[in-house]
Amino acid sequence: MRWDYNQPARDKRDIIFNVDPENGRLVVPNQAIIDQFVNPLFPRSIPIVTAAAAGFPGRSLRKGDLNNFQPRIGLAWRPFGGAKTVIRGGYGVFNDDFTADVFNVLYGGPFSLTETFVNSIANNTPALTLQRPFLGTGASGNVDVGGLDPNLRNAYVQQWNFTLERDLGASIGLRLSYVGTKATQLVYGRNINTPAPSTLPFNQNRRPFPLIRNIILRENGGNQIYHALTTQLERKWSRGLSFMAAWTWAKNLTDIDEIGGVEGGTVIENAFDRSRERADAQFTPRQRFISTLIWDLPVGRGKRFLSNSPASLVLGGWQLSGSFIAQTGEFLTPSFAAVDPSNTQTVGGIPDRIGNGNLPSNQRTIDRWFDVSAFAVPPANSGRFGTSGRGVIIGPGRQIASAALFKSFPIRERVFFRVQISFTNLFNRANFDVPALNISAPNNVGTIRATTGRDLAGPRNGLIGARLDW
Repeated sequence: MRWDYNQPARDKRDIIFNVDPENGRLVVPNQAIIDQFVNPLFPRSIPIVTAAAAGFPGRSLRKGDLNNFQPRIGLAWRPFGGAKTVIRGGYGVFNDDFTADVFNVLYGGPFSLTETFVNSIANNTPALTLQRPFLGTGASGNVDVGGLDPNLRNAYVQQWNFTLERDLGASIGLRLSYVGTKATQLVYGRNINTPAPSTLPFNQNRRPFPLIRNIILRENGGNQIYHALTTQLERKWSRGLSFMAAWTWAKNLTDIDEIGGVEGGTVIENAFDRSRERADAQFTPRQRFISTLIWDLPVGRGKRFLSNSPASLVLGGWQLSGSFIAQTGEFLTPSFAAVDPSNTQTVGGIPDRIGNGNLPSNQRTIDRWFDVSAFAVPPANSGRFGTSGRGVIIGPGRQIASAALFKSFPIRERVFFRVQISFTNLFNRANFDVPALNISAPNNVGTIRATTGRDLAGPRNGLIGARLDW
């Protein structure tokens, strides 16, 4: 059993703020911060109170988490009394200690001023033009703020596994594993100042707190669950040869996929329906295969070939290493732009889905990776968000083979001259990037115009090098 206490971070000068989600007020540690550090252009109509007045902790503006108990257990069992077969299993709880990971959310706010204006047209006249780009500095309803739930707790993860291992002889072992992970109370962002979707046109007064534009509150509630079956065949280094091959089938479902490493968690599109976000995590492929090899080539002195030949000085002593990675595609989400069908001032988002969208593998090309006609922009003034889920389009898979050949020439004790030749993406396979997903760009959507560089999947790269080791 393990227990941790992770104290909320504090600012040395207390120049931070938080949001009171019940009253739409901004909260700062003390009155001196209000008197000395609030930006003079910040709208005076937005209320700012001290932590004491709002009932918040004085300096961190959020409470500490004392409930970080983490039990763990593991076992290993030889069921048949011999050394050939082992059954292993384990279970554990692990906390995601925030420390200062989400602390940056508490900077900015009343100490700086960034205003956002959304254009509108009345009587064929736009409210904003290039000659008049602002509606008025310091006006209410144009400022976005973010904050942390004052009762925010550390997320926790449960992990478990069940493994069967078998010694096949000749230094080769086989492992079959089931692995599971469940994350609970993950942090995500939600705009608590957005009005409910409606057929009524958007109006600032429909917001819960009309003096502010968007209030992105980071709170607990997100979930993730992962199941995987893994098979692995491995040969330990023996007689100049070592190799490993592993295949994994996995399913990773989450309702707050942190695409792009968004700080403080994903901001969901519909603040009233987090379950709509539940889908396959984008960067967890359904299947993945990986293999590695290191081979001391049987050429040269004491080896099978050219053992006594003078040529062994040059041709002997080389080692070959290689790897191969193959995986299925990412889970992608189509989008649309430029309109607000939900009348919540949410411009763009996830479209309607009226078909499968995925083409048979023999019909996918870089000019038409998926069926664009399976998606549509939600009707104007429909008062709702799109019907499509996330991760419904499967992107291109990847295959990467890499290899290296190297040799060390002894010069004297502990001094070696090493030469090597290595290649990544040895066969120069084109590993395509994801297709364009914005259905509002009809000349581009569904096309692929780039390759990806992830997992060493870029164009073939060769290196010839030499170095002296001592």
